[in-house]
Amino acid sequence: MFAEPAIDNEFKVKLLQETVGDEKSDIVENVVATCMSLMPAEERKAKVWGQITDLNSQESLFVKTARMEGFYNFKQMEMIRPYFDEFFKALKPLYYSFQFQFVESFVANFLPLLEIKDAHIVKLYEIKLDTPDSEVSFMKLID
Repeated sequence: MFAEPAIDNEFKVKLLQETVGDEKSDIVENVVATCMSLMPAEERKAKVWGQITDLNSQESLFVKTARMEGFYNFKQMEMIRPYFDEFFKALKPLYYSFQFQFVESFVANFLPLLEIKDAHIVKLYEIKLDTPDSEVSFMKLID
């Protein structure tokens, strides 16, 4: 429902607030993060992308992963297409700034597989060429 463009975003937020109420558990925090990421609004997508790729973020791996899981949706291709290129820009800085599990989740969720272009393949190849062979874990991420 939260990814559906035909349903008003204000209605979705109100429904989520009514459903969650005063509950503050980790599970609820993750569900809210996913639902908010699913919403089809360009400003929402930009905010969520910023939260995910913020190199100074102190958010937990679970909240960030919940945001990632809700971000891409095939019904929102026009909105998410610009982030396909942003993925390649963010990949290495995130790799060097966060734990491996986060970067692994980032690659699994954001590697642009909904729309593969030659330019994406070239960018991935360029990243591989620019990465020392000694960085085995990074190379396995993008293979």
